[in-house]
Amino acid sequence: MARRSQPPVQHQPATVSSGAAGAGRGFWPLATRARIIGSGVAVACLAGAALTFTLVDFSPSPAARVRPENQAATRAVASSTPAHTTKPTTTRSPSPSPRPTQGVPNGALLNPGTGKCLSGSAGSDGTPLILAPCDGSPNQKRDVAADGTIRTLGLCYDAAWGATAPGTIVQLANCRGNPAQQFALRGDTIHSKQADLCVGAARDGAEIRLLPCDGAASKTFNRG
Repeated sequence: MARRSQPPVQHQPATVSSGAAGAGRGFWPLATRARIIGSGVAVACLAGAALTFTLVDFSPSPAARVRPENQAATRAVASSTPAHTTKPTTTRSPSPSPRPTQGVPNGALLNPGTGKCLSGSAGSDGTPLILAPCDGSPNQKRDVAADGTIRTLGLCYDAAWGATAPGTIVQLANCRGNPAQQFALRGDTIHSKQADLCVGAARDGAEIRLLPCDGAASKTFNRG
């Protein structure tokens, strides 16, 4: 009996997975694609950060900006303010000490050395002139007359006995118009025209006499 021949075994083609098929068609494996996608995301983040940094305004805030008019004012003030300079110091020579100033009663003659006024004391004929505390009384007031005499209480300054020697007492006497009664105020002195001497006191409280004109304090009188 003839043996039936077996049909040849047909082998079905092996099923290929999509991953393998993709690989066979040029696709990257999953791990590789993940790395590529991650790198792209990182690059995008860096680009965004760079763009943000570029757009940030680093210019001064409005409060810190100086307006043009303020800048001009600032420059004007700076230019108008003079630079501080040190002035040279000069040494002045010492000035002479001024004489003591005291109030002189109206019409009186005050001796600044003693602070007292020329006084006619009793105010009668033959009364010597003396220095006394200034009180503004009539016997301390003087009147310079046009005839070249100096008068107090209607009496004239008089060189006693008409003498002209230094040390002669100066008194009040009845006005007679003689040369012994010719006195004048010269600067801060009382000058006897006849004797060419000055009126002064040898010491405080002493009688007034004719003394040489030497500018001494005892012969100086301030006018009231």
